[in-house]
Amino acid sequence: MDEEWLEETATSRCMRQRGVKRRQGSIEDVIARQHLPPGPSNLQELMQFPEHMVWTVFERADFKSRVLSLLQHGVCESSDYSGVFAEGEAKRLMFRAIERQTGFKVPHVATRTCDIDSSAQATLVHISDVQERGNMCVFPDIRQQVHQLAQDWLDGCAPGPEATQDQQAQAYEAMHDWLRRNGSWAVNQDR
Repeated sequence: MDEEWLEETATSRCMRQRGVKRRQGSIEDVIARQHLPPGPSNLQELMQFPEHMVWTVFERADFKSRVLSLLQHGVCESSDYSGVFAEGEAKRLMFRAIERQTGFKVPHVATRTCDIDSSAQATLVHISDVQERGNMCVFPDIRQQVHQLAQDWLDGCAPGPEATQDQQAQAYEAMHDWLRRNGSWAVNQDR
């Protein structure tokens, strides 16, 4: 029994190092949550979470002043690996909470999103239509933002399936360096 426990502990450590989530209710989950404040306990509290967070931050006048100063000119956002743009929704809810508490409407625009998944694309198009008046570009593939000459060069540098780990690392490092040097023309940032 002790050997099984030790093996499970070693496995758990390995899983934690690899970024695997802890199962809710497991001893590791309980220990990890011991020092965290309680989260929302019902739907009403969940829906009030943005207001609660803003209220908590704004309790300190210097924090409130700093946040409002940072947001005074607004936020222009774009995302290359967007999923269903959950971070955009979180910002929208926080900006609404800030407006309710201060009267200041944070200027916010989302210009570009991208995801290869068709369900995510449909969600992104809906968000563009409803929240951005159709002004947010939705790309199905990030490669659409890369100039064709750059795509061809990068395709030629991509390591083949027979490449060793070292060869793969070298190839991707060369691609990274090339994009850093040539990104101003190779990647269209205006879309």
